[in-house]
Amino acid sequence: MAREKEFYGLHHLSVNVADREEAIEFYTEALGFKLEFRFDYAYPDGGVDKNSFVSQNGVMLELIELAGVDNPKPAALNTNNHFALYVKDIEAVKARLTEEPRCTLESDQVAIIEDFGAERLKSLMVRGLNGERIELLEVEDL
Repeated sequence: MAREKEFYGLHHLSVNVADREEAIEFYTEALGFKLEFRFDYAYPDGGVDKNSFVSQNGVMLELIELAGVDNPKPAALNTNNHFALYVKDIEAVKARLTEEPRCTLESDQVAIIEDFGAERLKSLMVRGLNGERIELLEVEDL
């Protein structure tokens, strides 16, 4: 089998959260994701990660409340810089999230990314409930 054909898609991205239930509420209510399932992962030392999966239009996120982390700082929860989600109408999503108290827009301006490969994109960075950076992208017609 050729190496370039070993991988064919992304299953999910994980996001570390301070409180699983609050994160589920944020992603389902504020961003419109659907809760798929939840489970606890027990470690031999007795620690338990509280996991849940949410999805929307083929995008799957795993929300993980880490075992043994008391009062985590939001910035310390996530080691990833950001993840990006396509949106159909970035201005409509921006307007809705401006009114969402659990979400912070990093800028009040939508950025234009010229010549991103074969695409031209509109981009907006927001912070989620736990300080996670979420980039919203709309593909512009060329």
